[in-house]
Amino acid sequence: MAATSVRRHGAALSFGAASAIANALGYVLTVVLARGLDPDSFGAMGALLSLGILGTIPATAVQLSIARQASDARGRGSHLATSSVLWFAARVGGGLALVFFAAAIPAASYLHLDSAVSVALLGLILVPMVVTAGISGLLLGEERLAALAAVTTLSAAARVGAAAVAVVLGAGVSGILLAMCAGAAVAATAASALAGWGGSARLRIRGTAALVSRGTVLLTAYFLMTNLDVPIARHHLSGPESGSYVLASLFAKVCLWGPQFLAVIAYPRMHRSDGRSTTWGVMGLTAALGVCFAVVTVPLGDTLVAIVAHRPDPVAAQAAPWFAILGTTWAVLNVLVLNEIAAQRSARSSWWLWCAVVALIVVLNATGVTPDTVKGIALVTLCVAAAAVAVGAARLAASGPSGSAFRDTVRAPTEEHLPQ
Repeated sequence: MAATSVRRHGAALSFGAASAIANALGYVLTVVLARGLDPDSFGAMGALLSLGILGTIPATAVQLSIARQASDARGRGSHLATSSVLWFAARVGGGLALVFFAAAIPAASYLHLDSAVSVALLGLILVPMVVTAGISGLLLGEERLAALAAVTTLSAAARVGAAAVAVVLGAGVSGILLAMCAGAAVAATAASALAGWGGSARLRIRGTAALVSRGTVLLTAYFLMTNLDVPIARHHLSGPESGSYVLASLFAKVCLWGPQFLAVIAYPRMHRSDGRSTTWGVMGLTAALGVCFAVVTVPLGDTLVAIVAHRPDPVAAQAAPWFAILGTTWAVLNVLVLNEIAAQRSARSSWWLWCAVVALIVVLNATGVTPDTVKGIALVTLCVAAAAVAVGAARLAASGPSGSAFRDTVRAPTEEHLPQ
């Protein structure tokens, strides 16, 4: 028993390290592109990658939906068939790609791109990315954390490595996106092989699609909640102040992304009979880690800002602790969002988070109310986020035992559910 516990904790730590590496590689990609492209091309890539983030929302919903059902199947003593997961994920990825293909021309015009091909290639990347997300969900649901860590690292490294090679070879925007697509395809293939080809339980396609749809609605609200403050600050602040806001917001992202692996690891257990206690425990640990980082930024804010920006920025340094608390609040909110998805609530139950998003937009744009300082906008955003956490926590406290494990979300293989 002790050896099993040690292995599990070791696997959890490996996944935490893999998540940190994947996030760091995201910064590496930005540096590689900034140094290898001219300003116009770099701006185009930045706009395209921002647009691509929209496609990662349903990809995340696919991962969580597959994880939930893989956990259910495991509880019944069976395993989801990898082929079933691949088939479903490929269909979702293909659907997203078609949306990007259809929007390629108007999107290229709006973003002032030389060609609509870039938007189409961006959509094409989503196919292997969603497949990898599906495989990640399978590994997460079966709590194969060491394999999940390998897939997480491989997926990020393959895309960034492919982009770096393309930049070195002098490729333009379309060439870099094509290389990233190839890297994502290699990662998806390797992830599928790592997952293995066993399992006999197959997904209920309609049920899984409904889970993905509900998850996407909630994750979209969460995405807006954690990303709207930067463009709003850009609108209200002066140029230098908006730069300080973006710099300080990195501390919020660190506190948001850093402990996310805790919620991901706990997700398969959130819909079981001990789901509420698991959620409360992860929320507490997430908050504790964030507070520790916030305390560190008080004496070291100036030093940390100088390291990141290669120049002093007293405004960002002074606001850094508040942004760390904001990111911690977002991270706790993330735990509540994952609990909502694990509990298989309807899309209508996401009203509380959408109300918070609307409140954030209204308050930060209301005449005579919107603060005109970096710290002021951060504090308003923090208050709205804290209110959302309070409502989500109250909903969690008022809910009955999760106890939804082993719902009829998977079934034994039948011809109807085999890939056509």
